[in-house]
Amino acid sequence: MVDDLAPSLGDLESQDPFHKAREILDGLAERRIDRSRVKMIEPEHRAKGGQATISVGTIILPEEAATWIPEQLLTKLLGLQVAIKKFEWDCADAEQSGRFFKSFVNELSVMASISHPNVVKIFGFVEDMDKGVAWILSPWQPNGNVREFLQSGEWDIPERISLIQDVVNGVEYLHSREPPVCHGDLKSLNILVNSSYRAVITDFGSARIKPRVGTAVKGSVSEVPHPVPNDEEAERLTSPKIKLKGTILELTLTDPGFSLRWAAPEVLDNGVQEMPSDMWAVGWICWEIMTGKLPFEELLGQGGIIHRVVKGELPAIRVDAQLSQIRLLCALISDCWCLRPVKRIDASTFQLKPSTAPSNSTAGGAKVRSAALLLNLGVMYALRGHTRMAESHYQSAVDLASRTGDVALEADALNRLGETYYIHNGAQEGEELWKKAYEISSRVGYHLGMANALNSLGRLYFILSRGEEAEKAFREAHDIHSRIGSGLGEAIALNGLGGIYRARSEFREAEKAFKEAHEIQCLLGDDMGAVGTLDSLGKFYFAQSRFQETEKVLIEAHQISSHIDYEIDAMERLQHLGAAYVVQSRYEEAEKTFRELHELGSSTGDERHAADGLLNLGEIHRARGHITDAEKAFRQAYEMNSHSGGDEIRVARALSGLGELYRIQSRYQEAEKTLREAHEICSRIGNEAGVANALDNLGDIYCAQSRYEEAEKALREAYEIHSRIGFRDSELAATLTHMGRLYSIQSRFQESENAFRRAHEISSRIGSEHCVADALFGLGEIDRKRLRYQEAEKAFKTAYDIYSRLDDSIGIGMVLGGFGMLRHAQCRYDEMETFCSKALSVDPRADGGPIRAGLLLQLGNAQLAQHKYTEAEEALTESLAIFTSMGDDHQASISSLILVCQSKNPKLVELMVQVQTRAFAAGRDGRHGALLHSQGREYLAHGMYAEAEECYHLAQAIHLSVGNVHEEAIELLSLGELYICQDQYGEAEECFVQARAAFASCADQAGEAQSLDGLMTVCALQGKVGDVRVACMDACQIYMRTGRTMSKACAMTCKFFQLLKK
Repeated sequence: MVDDLAPSLGDLESQDPFHKAREILDGLAERRIDRSRVKMIEPEHRAKGGQATISVGTIILPEEAATWIPEQLLTKLLGLQVAIKKFEWDCADAEQSGRFFKSFVNELSVMASISHPNVVKIFGFVEDMDKGVAWILSPWQPNGNVREFLQSGEWDIPERISLIQDVVNGVEYLHSREPPVCHGDLKSLNILVNSSYRAVITDFGSARIKPRVGTAVKGSVSEVPHPVPNDEEAERLTSPKIKLKGTILELTLTDPGFSLRWAAPEVLDNGVQEMPSDMWAVGWICWEIMTGKLPFEELLGQGGIIHRVVKGELPAIRVDAQLSQIRLLCALISDCWCLRPVKRIDASTFQLKPSTAPSNSTAGGAKVRSAALLLNLGVMYALRGHTRMAESHYQSAVDLASRTGDVALEADALNRLGETYYIHNGAQEGEELWKKAYEISSRVGYHLGMANALNSLGRLYFILSRGEEAEKAFREAHDIHSRIGSGLGEAIALNGLGGIYRARSEFREAEKAFKEAHEIQCLLGDDMGAVGTLDSLGKFYFAQSRFQETEKVLIEAHQISSHIDYEIDAMERLQHLGAAYVVQSRYEEAEKTFRELHELGSSTGDERHAADGLLNLGEIHRARGHITDAEKAFRQAYEMNSHSGGDEIRVARALSGLGELYRIQSRYQEAEKTLREAHEICSRIGNEAGVANALDNLGDIYCAQSRYEEAEKALREAYEIHSRIGFRDSELAATLTHMGRLYSIQSRFQESENAFRRAHEISSRIGSEHCVADALFGLGEIDRKRLRYQEAEKAFKTAYDIYSRLDDSIGIGMVLGGFGMLRHAQCRYDEMETFCSKALSVDPRADGGPIRAGLLLQLGNAQLAQHKYTEAEEALTESLAIFTSMGDDHQASISSLILVCQSKNPKLVELMVQVQTRAFAAGRDGRHGALLHSQGREYLAHGMYAEAEECYHLAQAIHLSVGNVHEEAIELLSLGELYICQDQYGEAEECFVQARAAFASCADQAGEAQSLDGLMTVCALQGKVGDVRVACMDACQIYMRTGRTMSKACAMTCKFFQLLKK
């Protein structure tokens, strides 16, 4: 019935201000106490505040009570002390009497309608308005308010947190009422501590019942509506109102000013109290309980307090010695102190651990901690990463609980102790403690203890790869937690089962388990549990190359953990989040994430993760062409781990990174040495992923050195490892790209194209733009070499756009060079010159070394073709100087040959001879074959046929010796053309036939068509009309099949036979 008694002060506005109020009091008649039965114990009141005093008294029971009240209860009632809140006002002032009477009835009716362990109870009331008597009686709390209680002794943090959680529980009850109750004056002075050391909320003089918007709530006794927010007089009577005038912060207080310290900004602005205003005050109560300080204790003037609140200049909670020990509480206080009311935390989501009700047990004047307190102190230390301190407290809790026979608490402490034993002493000791916890919990039927032990055992078995045992433990734990309604434990079990399913590649079941766990944790407000599950989901999505989903859940986990200052697993999370950005080629975000990882690892003394941050930064700098920054990061990571006892995995990663940098800079000997060292380390410690990466980079180096057999062996081995272990699709795509380059150099165009296309498909699927661009560039090169210029143009353009978007200067320079070669093949030399010039200005590798020399060589060729001899000589001279200084005899010879043909400079001729001598002395290989081919072309251009033939034959023999069929076919074509110039038609015909067969064997249809063109020409010169027709028909079929423009020779021959037929 009392739930229907809360009145609306708005309806008390009538000609008789007492009429409606008396109707409400009539509905509370069973709580009315005769004034004569209230006995004051002390002559003086204990406290005074506002318009009321608090005295201590007892209730005198009627004589006949002994006949119907049980003796035990009667004894308790006779000794019961009550707090008597006496309202004081000027009885002679009718207006004031009316206001105070309504205020009294409001407080009385609200208190009569609520009941909760953390809200003060009402015994009754005494009322005689004519004589100026209005009292409210409630239990006397001898421990006083929470501020007085905390000053009475030394209280540990879990005990203080217990008081905070009591307050929050009481506020949650009030706010979740239907309709909700806004207290309106929460502060430490209005929080009492009862004899059981639980906090209870008191003083409902400012409380108002808040109707839901759009609803009308009626009282069942008097049918008086509940109070409404726009009742100005009710506002004036029930809450302090501060009016701000202009910007000078003048104020007028219409009620006691001390509540100002707890007032929310919106209360200072418009005086209206709502539920978020209560939560602002809860933040201050947390502050008071933890620090023992009043809000703005250092300020005496009201103006200074208002200025601080309005400007949001609140205490730095995370630097306070007490508060900083409970990071979650710091986050919750921050949520209470949001300046915008709608952003403040709701009481229902304010969950805080660890907590233990205060105890005043002492021995010899010293405080004696209970087993529960010792356990929660251990939890507090564990959350801060102080596992040794946590272990000490857990052990003390186990010992004390065992001595006192508290089996349930002993089991809880053993479960926690197992975690620290596992960290410090290994799996076996942890397992023994968890089994013991399960055993004693089973003995007394403590189901929660059993389930918690099973969750811990499940995690252990999973780590030890004992999958069946792990699944059994998690399933049993899940069943128990579900049965007893322990949502937190149920979520932990589901998370564990998700990990098992993931390991078995049962992906649908894994994702379902993780998501169910997360839903439970969100529902219960378990932020720390939610972070762990989101981390698990992130790793799950990452392993499946679902990088956007990886990013989403890890960002959410990172935001939650940052907010609650929960650093456990934060660095692993940053590692995976950064890696997800890298795979998506989002380098700026990845760089920011890895810098945060490095800084966090450095600040916490975690060298392992600090080095991870550096290694990942090095890889990002390398991908973006920032060679100097990359080398610095890799060297720093190497030095951090290369000392005795350092992490060999990270040493190997640093070496691999440096090796790849040396390869990019064409420092092949250093690169090979460094990568072999990384390969040896990874092989020794069984790190297959590291072995594969080292082999991948070694393969690229061998390829650059024309050591093709070694290159193919290394790349195939890397490919097999990546495929077997399923390490990462991005790594597999990179290896395929390197294989494509190798096959392209060997003129194995179909194999090359297949490798690039598969790399492109994998990279596109996982969203790795950088790998997509690499594959497209490779495909463009294949199309260029196979004379598919339109397709090459399209591939280069797409790759260029991606590299530009990623700000990858190396990739941009590489594609510009590719465009230059494409324009050379199309005889568009002015555009070739433009592309080469741009590449020289963009590619960071072009500040020296072979990349610059190669680009200068292309530039010089383009300028020569346009007869820009001065510019060409300048470019080619610099190219020659670079190649010579690096000992690259092959490229130096090409540069010098071009110069000799354009210049009579005897010094350059002498230099060419010296370089050629060194080149040929080094032995026959593909590089020397290319040199001879270039020299043969120059001899042919100057009519020196015998010398040209010698060069072509020698080049053919070299290509034959290294198994390069495609290059051999090119030499045969060149010989055929040479023989036609010498009228040696039979020899020319034989060369073209052999060239066609060689091009066909390596699936180069463009080369095959070119050979048929030559065959048509030489057969026509010999009058072999039938052979010309056959060659022409074969060539036409190739052009039609490939969709290419027919060559001039083929088109003319085809037209001749059409006319002949007519």
